[in-house]
Amino acid sequence: MAVKYEDTPSMCSEPYENLAMTNENDITEPWLAPTGTLLTKEAGPLLHDMVPGIPALYNHTLDTMLEMRFNMSFSQHLLLLMCSAANLGLGSAQNVNDTLVIRTEEGSVRGRTQTSVWGDTYYSFQGIPYAEPPVGNLRFKAPRPVIPWEGVRDALSEGNSCHQSYIEWGKANMSEDCLYLNVYVPQLPSNASESSNLSVLFWIHGGGFSMGSGDAAMWGPDYFVDKNIVVVTINYRLGALGFLALEHQDVSVNAGMKDQVAALRWVQKNIAHFGGDPGKVTVAGESAGSASVELLLLSNITDGNSEQLYFDRDSSPCPLTLDVILQNLEIAVQNSASFLGEYIGLFHRAISQSGSAFILISSNGNSTAYKLAEILGATDLVNNDQVLEFLRSKSASDIIAAQAHTGGEFTPEVEPKVQDGNEVFLSDDPLTLLQEGRIRNVPYIAGFNSEEDKYIEQTLDADPSLWDTYSDLEQFIPSNLNLEKGSPESLELAAQIKEVYFGNQSVGPDTLQELVNILSDNFMATSSIRSIKLHLARSPAPLFVYLFTYDGMLTVSNYRATYNYTIKGPAHADDLAYLFSFHAAEDLFQPDEAAWNIVRRFTSLWANFIKTGDPTYNEDINWTPATLTNKTYLQIDEELSLHQDLLGNRMALWDSIYQDLQ
Repeated sequence: MAVKYEDTPSMCSEPYENLAMTNENDITEPWLAPTGTLLTKEAGPLLHDMVPGIPALYNHTLDTMLEMRFNMSFSQHLLLLMCSAANLGLGSAQNVNDTLVIRTEEGSVRGRTQTSVWGDTYYSFQGIPYAEPPVGNLRFKAPRPVIPWEGVRDALSEGNSCHQSYIEWGKANMSEDCLYLNVYVPQLPSNASESSNLSVLFWIHGGGFSMGSGDAAMWGPDYFVDKNIVVVTINYRLGALGFLALEHQDVSVNAGMKDQVAALRWVQKNIAHFGGDPGKVTVAGESAGSASVELLLLSNITDGNSEQLYFDRDSSPCPLTLDVILQNLEIAVQNSASFLGEYIGLFHRAISQSGSAFILISSNGNSTAYKLAEILGATDLVNNDQVLEFLRSKSASDIIAAQAHTGGEFTPEVEPKVQDGNEVFLSDDPLTLLQEGRIRNVPYIAGFNSEEDKYIEQTLDADPSLWDTYSDLEQFIPSNLNLEKGSPESLELAAQIKEVYFGNQSVGPDTLQELVNILSDNFMATSSIRSIKLHLARSPAPLFVYLFTYDGMLTVSNYRATYNYTIKGPAHADDLAYLFSFHAAEDLFQPDEAAWNIVRRFTSLWANFIKTGDPTYNEDINWTPATLTNKTYLQIDEELSLHQDLLGNRMALWDSIYQDLQ
């Protein structure tokens, strides 16, 4: 039973500016550490010697972790743990006129009750800022910590969407002031003495890094809160505003990805106040969100070794002194289910749906920034200082409108090794990072849909002349091979592609399914499976592979286009309405019992993984991790079934091609 926290003074009562981080080597007698000193790991062994009643398992774990000598000192993790325990009372919910007030580290927020599609009550806190608005001189910079506020802030509706050129579903109130997140919880901590310790789903929207938001219009949390999971959805900067790669000390490359990291840091600091467990966070996403997940796995600033993980400039979360730690250590240990083993890092499991780190990686960012300025009317810009000043003088909407005409991509990019004090999110290209095994070792689900690019059917129906374009199979040869078009080597490879995908048939209307296959592989499957194989070769963590093949009443492509597809199977994003309730299109989606069964089955797999790291939720089917020799994958359809060697024949061709590249 948790020790009740009642009489201990606030652990966050001292002003942050009066406290200083003390290097571990500066404290030779840690028990004499002065008040107002942040302890580091040299003080760790003292704690369990001085406090009676700490279980032997905790003693052993603490000693073991200290011996491992993480780059990020163990005490920093311990400090955050203490904060979570001491602030349980601050995070308890208060009912105020049918609304709910919760105190976070930055200030109090007022949420509200909502009713799920199942008729159950859950609690929503929307439009919570996780970083300062990136406006003015903060445009193109890494996110800055939120300045704490006085009083109670309404969290009753979603924040602004980030600037983008197109919004398919959701509201269109766009602004640079857009770094907000939403928290949905099935229950709240009932009192100051206990936390719910619920697992957390941290969802990253897709949209090619150029559109989308965390709004419930697409990401209704109903199905997951029904399974007792806390859901967090986020906005992050998009397009040129989030991914300008100008080489300048005042431009943070991959600012949009660093927004995601900032939101994850917010979760670590605050989710316990909402009943969530900061040691059980699953980061998940689809398309660009899926690519983001893998990039987060490859980034060294998400693994808990970054000194700025909990101690960003101007944002020290909860300074502790030795007397306060000793007073509250037992409370912290007993109240934290995540302490023994899972706590290190910003997240602890990952799910990638239809997207890998190999897609949407850009280059030549500096020249694209110059081109953007030129399109916006700049002349005679001779250096990067002038380009930055000019781009900051333009409106956000003008920048977003102009970016499509640059001929370049504003997506994640490998960063310079040194960014003048900026954190480096992506230190090398994803292929190199994977090949060298520089990856977070956490349980991982990865997969995609069977007909990712079936949208081509409508395109060809509108313009049949495009069949001539697609009959040229040399276009599918990777450019990295540097084969001259029409050369014997290029023609031979094109013949191999034709044999695998089309056999003896000519490319044309009678081979529409075959064309969908090669386009889907080129668009999604090849890069995803290549990534999966590298994970299996380099990471010891369990990896569960799936293929989603169900095409039913909640299939998004059936409603996105007024077109009757003859190709059956789910296209890109068609899995999403079986995981999230689409509040913006409830009148369009009329699920039958078969579709509801897929919702229950699909969300049960994901929910069990989020909670335990193992997606198997009953004895009917045992979804085991894949290995390089046991290539198991789960097919998700009206029935769940296990198979071997996903798209084996088609992938063997691309394996041989990419082997040549290596």
